[in-house]
Amino acid sequence: MNNAGGKLIVYVYYGDSWNTYERFIKLEEATREFDGLKYSPPYKYDILYCGSSQYGDLNVNMVREWMAYHAFMFWPKLHFMFHDAGGVSPAVRAALEPWVRAWRVTVQDIWDQEIYDGYYYNQFLVMQDCLHWHIHNTNWTFFFNVNKCVHVMNGSTLKQVLDGFNNTHNS
Repeated sequence: MNNAGGKLIVYVYYGDSWNTYERFIKLEEATREFDGLKYSPPYKYDILYCGSSQYGDLNVNMVREWMAYHAFMFWPKLHFMFHDAGGVSPAVRAALEPWVRAWRVTVQDIWDQEIYDGYYYNQFLVMQDCLHWHIHNTNWTFFFNVNKCVHVMNGSTLKQVLDGFNNTHNS
């Protein structure tokens, strides 16, 4: 974590004795080659929205309205992950493109999902993948469907609500 570099040494033991082993260097990193501090706060994102698989024919107006509705909650460090399983038409992609160019949205192509049968592969695996890849670069992760909206009560912002949770857990 201190960017000093180092070696990953692997010991492979075999047989009945702990004295019988092979030792080899699997990885060697120079100073500053790996920045482990990027996996500690402050993270790249405050909030990451991981979207479920998008099938069928998403309505471009609904997607545009959904993004506009959630835009008031945006602050500088927020990102959306859309998983296109055939539901992101060229028109929907065009509606998302300004957000993609602004680094607020990523659209991941998962069209090959159709070859995997079952709820696990088509839902949970996508969610696990999103969580796995982003677990160390966000404070909060939400999972969403584009036909659902986040509603914050009493004129609060999402940031205020989440900061309230942080204050509760830090006291």
